[in-house]
Amino acid sequence: MTPDVMEAPPATDRPSIGCQALDDRPLTTAVWLPAVVAAHAQRDPSRTAIEVAGRPTSFATLHRRSRKLASSLGGLAAPGAMVDIVCCAEHLDELLVAYLACRTAGLRPCVHMPSELPADRGHGAVGAVACESGTAAWQAAGLRGWLVGDGLGARWWRLLELIHPPLELDRSHAIADEVDLIRGPGTVVGPGDIRTSLGALAAGVVQRLG
Repeated sequence: MTPDVMEAPPATDRPSIGCQALDDRPLTTAVWLPAVVAAHAQRDPSRTAIEVAGRPTSFATLHRRSRKLASSLGGLAAPGAMVDIVCCAEHLDELLVAYLACRTAGLRPCVHMPSELPADRGHGAVGAVACESGTAAWQAAGLRGWLVGDGLGARWWRLLELIHPPLELDRSHAIADEVDLIRGPGTVVGPGDIRTSLGALAAGVVQRLG
């Protein structure tokens, strides 16, 4: 059973890759992912949600880290604002933390690979969350806005998680994610894209990449 099924979000509120709305696909469901991950974390906290290059992240850790980051992001952008997430495939676990944090804070994440980051701000993102290579790509593109990331010239991501208390889940700004249904239980073995990863999270399916 997939918890917290919601009405499908309008096209403008759907997650995007390279700031293009994801196309509709068959066998999808609309869920609020922070609540789904919270349910998995409560039911089986030590269960691995994703493992990247030998780094396992449990559902409990994913839930805790994303809520702490959300607490910080909530002070940087108003609910409904668009935020870039710039992470390489080697940091898909960090990407999921950032994605869930944005959703928890009521923000609209726009996912980019560092090599595909556009050099213009026509899509209207107010800031970014990035891994180390994403931080470098953001700065090299000359984009403006606040930056939470790993690397020089950015608010240090991990420090913000340490100093901020977890943000409590608040449905008043919930934005649904339309994700591909993945039949569980089982394991998704990479490489995978963000949509596959979101679907695996919703189903509680372990992801092992790299």
